[in-house]
Amino acid sequence: MPFGAFEYFFRWRELDRDLSARWDRVAENTSRLELAEPLVSDDYISASIRNFSAPWIAGKPRTLKFDLYNEAFGTQALGAWLKTQSRQFLGIDISPVIARRAKTRLLRDEPEKTGLVVGDIRRLPFSDRSFDLVFSYGTIEHVREVRPALAEAARVLKPRGRLLLFVNNLYNVFAAPLLNLGLSPWLKKFTSYEPAFSPQRARGWMEAEGFRVLQADGIILLPKPLRYFELAVEGFGVSPLRRLARGCAASGVKAARRLEKNRFLRRGGEMIAIAAEKAT
Repeated sequence: MPFGAFEYFFRWRELDRDLSARWDRVAENTSRLELAEPLVSDDYISASIRNFSAPWIAGKPRTLKFDLYNEAFGTQALGAWLKTQSRQFLGIDISPVIARRAKTRLLRDEPEKTGLVVGDIRRLPFSDRSFDLVFSYGTIEHVREVRPALAEAARVLKPRGRLLLFVNNLYNVFAAPLLNLGLSPWLKKFTSYEPAFSPQRARGWMEAEGFRVLQADGIILLPKPLRYFELAVEGFGVSPLRRLARGCAASGVKAARRLEKNRFLRRGGEMIAIAAEKAT
């Protein structure tokens, strides 16, 4: 879907005025503040991301991760995992509130190899050719200037450095983009808008910025309603339904893992996953 349609539905011009304040409000209102442990769906998503990413992370890279939302609220544990794979780990987030919350979690182990910065992915506060790996999961679709963000990723990567990019898939088999669109008026306080893109468009962004695509695939075949149900029950403290919600999510995860074995069905995953390499 072109940005023009999302401009109409999501009021990008208004939201772009101060993304830092926008994400501060999201962090202060999110239901994830109440979660005692990761969701069943969080564990599944995290595993899916790690399984795709692991073959492309080698040699203990100096890693930059865009966005610290998951680290701030203890879900998916991607930052903690990336730290184990990296010689040095740096994270950046536009929200001071999110960065501050992430700091309390990510600095618990090996603080000497961890750095967290408040900053904008469209104007990275880092030197040219200073990272081996840039990791971006569910981040760049939240800014209108996708190409500038990818250009910045290319700038800070060393020659033959790698970018792992995950964005919402417009062609999700369970119609997650339509669900996000329909729920957006009710979810404004708890999350940010989530536009989706075709795999061809996402791949085209990478190639236009000088990246060579090494692998492109779809991941996460869990129906979005099951995830939202689990999040609503656990996040808002509806304890009588907790066992039901986790059971539904667990059943959905089992089905998703069976579906993922089919290469054609993976194209309809919730996220487009791309591994790419910067030209020398």
